[in-house]
Amino acid sequence: MRMIFPGLTKQAKNLVACRRSNLFRSWFGVLAMLLASGLAGNVQGMVVTWGRNTWGQLGDGSTEDRLLPVQVDPANSLGGLKVKALASGQAHSLTLTTDGRVLAWGRNSSGALGDGTHEDHYLPTPIAASGALADKSLIAIAAGQDFSLAVASDGKAYAWGNNAQGELGNGDTTDQPTPVPVAADGILTNRSVALVAAGSYHSLAVTTDGQVVAWGYNRTGELGDGTTVSHTSPVAVNTNGALAGQRIIAVAAGEYHSLALSDSGTVFAWGLNFDGQLGDGSGLDSSFPVALDRTNLFASKAVVAIAAGLGHSLALTEDGVVYAWGDNSVGQLGDGTTQERDTPVPVGTNGVFVGKRLTAIAAGAGHSLALADDGQLYAWGANVFGRLGDGSESQRNLPVAVDMSGVLGDQVITALAAGSQAFHSMVLTVGRPPKTEISRSNDGIHFKVTGSPSTTYQFQRTATLSTPVLWLPITNLTTDVDGILNYQDQVPEGQAFWRFTPP
Repeated sequence: MRMIFPGLTKQAKNLVACRRSNLFRSWFGVLAMLLASGLAGNVQGMVVTWGRNTWGQLGDGSTEDRLLPVQVDPANSLGGLKVKALASGQAHSLTLTTDGRVLAWGRNSSGALGDGTHEDHYLPTPIAASGALADKSLIAIAAGQDFSLAVASDGKAYAWGNNAQGELGNGDTTDQPTPVPVAADGILTNRSVALVAAGSYHSLAVTTDGQVVAWGYNRTGELGDGTTVSHTSPVAVNTNGALAGQRIIAVAAGEYHSLALSDSGTVFAWGLNFDGQLGDGSGLDSSFPVALDRTNLFASKAVVAIAAGLGHSLALTEDGVVYAWGDNSVGQLGDGTTQERDTPVPVGTNGVFVGKRLTAIAAGAGHSLALADDGQLYAWGANVFGRLGDGSESQRNLPVAVDMSGVLGDQVITALAAGSQAFHSMVLTVGRPPKTEISRSNDGIHFKVTGSPSTTYQFQRTATLSTPVLWLPITNLTTDVDGILNYQDQVPEGQAFWRFTPP
C-alpha cells in the first residue's frame, strides 16, 4: 500500500503512526497522519535576481551581469532573515524582512541605500535603523531611480537618497543618505500611510482611507493635482473628476506617469501620455486622473493588480489575463509587435499563455514579468543585460519562460519586482515543500522524501504521543542532487510514530 502526501502548506508536516499487529502485517494496515512537527523551518526561501549588475544591484557579491537567475547573498542567505517584500530601483534593490527591517544593495552615489554612506554595496546592507527610524518597524517599501521609500507600522512614511526634485517629500531638495520623515503635516495631518510607490523622480502614497497623495517632479502632471508644479512635500491627487468617490487600494509609478487601482477594480492614470501609457486613447498628457479605456476589451472584468514601467503599463484582471498599453518599441507589451498602444491589448494570448492563469505582474525599463498559477515565470520585452532571465540578450516581443532550471529549480516564487527604470529583475521565493511517499513491505516501512537538494532531515521515532513526547533519533539523511532521499525502518512491537525534522 502506498500513500503520497502532497507539498506542505504552512505548518502541515509528516508523521507516520504504525501499530504492529496481524492487521498491520497485511498490505493494508499502514495508518498515516499529518501533524505539526516543525519541518517548516527547513523550507528555505531566497531572493533571486538577474540582469544588469554594474553597481552590484543583483546582490550576488559581484558586478557581473547575469543572463540567468542568481541568488542574492549566496554565501550568507541574508543572515537567515526572512524576507516578505522586494523593491527594485534603477540600480539598487531593497528587501523588507518579516521583523520590519530593510536591507539594500547596489548604487549608492545619492544615498539610496540609506546606510549613511555613498559607497556602493554588492551584498545586502541594513539601512540606518537609528535616527528617524529608531524603534520603528517597517511594513512597506518602494524604490525609485536613486531614492527609496518606506512606511512604518505607525503609518508614517520615510525616504532617503536623491532629492533633487523633492522626491523625498521632506520639504527640501537636499539628498539624504539616511532615512528622513516624509512631511506629515498638510494633507497627511491625522492620516496614516498604508503603502507607497516610487517613479523616476516622483512618489505616491495611499492613505488608510483610500486617498492618494504625491510629491516630487510634476512637469508632465505625474502628481495628479491638476498642475504641473513640482512639490517637495505631499499634495492631494485630484478627486474632483474620475477619482470622485473612489477608494484606492494600489498605486504604481512609471518614469513620468502614475497609475491607481480602486476597490471596484477600475484603473486610473495621470501624467505623461506621449506613448499612450495612460491608456485612455487620447495620447494627451493629463495633470489629473483619467479612467483607463476598457471599451470592447475587458469592460466587464475587474482589475486586481497594476504595474508601471518606464513608458508602459500593465493590468492583471480577475480571470488571470494580463493587458498592456503604452510604449512598445522593444516589445514590452508582449503582443507580438513593436507598435505602441494607447489603449490596452491582451498580452501573449496565442503563445505560452494559452491555458495559463496569471497571478502576479511587474514592469521594468522596457520589460515585463508575469507569474502563472503553475509556478512558471514569464518575461518579455527588452533583454539587454539579460533582464528576461532566459539565458540570452535577445529581444522578445512575446512572453518567454524564465529559465527555472538553476537556483529557481526547487523554489516557489511568491513575489516579483522590476522598477520603472530597472534593467534587472527580482523574485522572492520559498523552498518547494517536500513530498513524502510511504510504502509498506515485508522488510519494514519505506520513506521516500522528494524536496530541495542537499537538505538534511533527522528521522525520529516514538512509541507514544503522550506529553511529553520522547522522540528517539534514528538517523540523519540528506537529499541528493535531485532532492531525493530514501530510508527504511523496521516496525517495532506495539505502536510507533515516525517523523522527519531538521536535525
